[in-house]
Amino acid sequence: SSKKSQASAWPLAAVWPADIAFMRFAVLLVACAAVDASASNVDDNVLILKPPPGKKGNPAAWILLPGAEIDKSAYKPLAEAVQKVASMPLWVSVLGTYITPTPIPPEIGPRIDVVLNTMKDQGLDLGKVKLFYGGHSLGSVFIQDHLNEYYGARGPLGGKVEVLGQVLMGGFVQRKYIWPKWNYPVTTLTIGGELDGLARPTRLAEAFYASRDKPDFPVAIVPGMTHMQFASGDPPLLVQLRDLQSEIALSDAHAAVAQLVASYFHKFADDAERVQESWLAERVQDTATFVKPIIAAYEMEGGRYFNAPAQIGGPAEKDCVKGGCPSKSRWAPVAQEVISAVAGWKLNVSNQYVDTRSTPLTGEEFHLPTIVGDAKAKTLSISTFSQGYWDDAQPSWFA
Repeated sequence: SSKKSQASAWPLAAVWPADIAFMRFAVLLVACAAVDASASNVDDNVLILKPPPGKKGNPAAWILLPGAEIDKSAYKPLAEAVQKVASMPLWVSVLGTYITPTPIPPEIGPRIDVVLNTMKDQGLDLGKVKLFYGGHSLGSVFIQDHLNEYYGARGPLGGKVEVLGQVLMGGFVQRKYIWPKWNYPVTTLTIGGELDGLARPTRLAEAFYASRDKPDFPVAIVPGMTHMQFASGDPPLLVQLRDLQSEIALSDAHAAVAQLVASYFHKFADDAERVQESWLAERVQDTATFVKPIIAAYEMEGGRYFNAPAQIGGPAEKDCVKGGCPSKSRWAPVAQEVISAVAGWKLNVSNQYVDTRSTPLTGEEFHLPTIVGDAKAKTLSISTFSQGYWDDAQPSWFA
């Protein structure tokens, strides 16, 4: 109980940048102790739910990391909702935490091994199990980093159990796995809420855009759902400050997510009950409709992580030369034409992304707009320059 009180007294919103280095050092010390403890004792704050009766087929297991400062028990209603709609016997485990906001990388692998062995002792056939991971919020970041490193022969129990995929809730595949080219090795379902104030739908639109031609990486947004509705109970301080007001009941949110998760499990576990796959396909199609105007706006702007990566602050910034970049904004010429329209004259407007601070003093070039008029032809040629970079001090999930 004293350890739990310590965890609740550490709100993420109260951690200032100057404290980060010390916090990381403290976290590593805690992690070392956690690894030793979890390797021999499953009573280190773990929730395990056995499958409900009446299920058929090979068993599946879903091991989850919670969001920061959200107790493992807060995910029990969602876990039971998924178990209810899945036709296969589904085991679920949520790794709790004591001092750190959520289980952290050094402890994840050993604790997963302990959980699987505990499930085995309780009746799970590790030779037949279809294993999936999952994470909510900050847990989605840590679980995907772990799975990227430890899958296949390096997977759980020395590679004896294959991890078929993962479910990211209120999170998404990080940009480092997408740029300069997609390099994430394991299939992933991303689920977001339309009213999620942390992993916002505009950021989920980016995730959808990045995986639009990758059927093994579906992205689905649940209408009316918030960030906290993947769990239950009282939200931690950061979620209170950022999340929006839900438009659907908690039970309805859990039911919607459960259908998506079960559909995904059935698809990638080669389960006989493949009819449930339609739940996911339909929601992905609805999500495509939802994000279409958002993506169109980003493409018109020339978004860094959409169709204009070669700009200052973009993943292809290295292609910029002396402050001038290959990418351009389609919106800037349109705006310039609105401003500069002259009756009877034709406008030719160009655009280029640049570093607006570049000068010859730094070995780069000035990028100044020009206006060239031809009275005889009644044409105006105008060059425009843009810089779409903004401060990335906020984590990318607030984009």
